[in-house]
Amino acid sequence: MKKTFPETEMMDKSTTGRGAFGCSFTYGTGVKPYESWPKLLGVNNFGMPGSSNDKICRLAIEYIRLAKPDAIFVMWTFWDRREWLDEDNTYLRFKVAADTSCNYKWHEAHVELQNPHWDYYNYSKNKLLLESFCLNTDVRLFQLNVLDIDHSLMNSYGSDDKHPGTEWHIHVSENFAKQMVARP
Repeated sequence: MKKTFPETEMMDKSTTGRGAFGCSFTYGTGVKPYESWPKLLGVNNFGMPGSSNDKICRLAIEYIRLAKPDAIFVMWTFWDRREWLDEDNTYLRFKVAADTSCNYKWHEAHVELQNPHWDYYNYSKNKLLLESFCLNTDVRLFQLNVLDIDHSLMNSYGSDDKHPGTEWHIHVSENFAKQMVARP
């Protein structure tokens, strides 16, 4: 498996060595880098726009193996985002709500087979896998889901008018801070 985190560039030296994982909401699309919730918490930001829960789980496990942090933070994304591993061992991104005019057979098949129950089941498997991995490696896992956050706070969007603005990121960092106090 190719490494996602080059060991020499793995961590921002100004952080604690802890990592944050998620999609563009974690990455901070639409806000300045220092306004993203990972930066507000003082942790490495490994959010990647367009990430599925499959990818979030996979990257978090790889990071734990390499960096051996004492804690990580995960913002799970929307359930309908997925990955598919093809016969060439290439990760293919899949999202039902995406452009349905795609000409790939694998994409057509996934659109046909998709349903909300399977989406939730897939999300639950990734969540359970990461929880179990963290438990077995003595890594504290702090987690939220984009669907759990009060989206009325998105009355101020980021600069792209699609992603949450600064207030939302502050609210998320406060939620994570409360989890850290409750589970030191």
